[in-house]
Amino acid sequence: MKTLDTLFKQNGFTLKQRVRDGNFAIYERVKGEIPAHFEVVRIKRHNGYTISGNSFPPAEYYPSASQWGTDGFTLHDFDSAMEKLASLKDGFALEDAK
Repeated sequence: MKTLDTLFKQNGFTLKQRVRDGNFAIYERVKGEIPAHFEVVRIKRHNGYTISGNSFPPAEYYPSASQWGTDGFTLHDFDSAMEKLASLKDGFALEDAK
């Protein structure tokens, strides 16, 4: 399975992975002179698929805009991002235990 890149560009921002903990990660998001923000994400996965004869192997991917607020969150500082990461992990651990 192809893992999510640790450095990539999206919508004019550069995102760099600062923390990875299982299915969760914190990415630092920067663009020019704009102060850095941090995105806490639950890493998504697919098992591979084919569209119009083009095959895509199993891979991890970043949550989409429609998944923001559930699987992705933007925070203004690293400490807040770490707190959010911990709460997300706890929340999903409780769901998995059911």
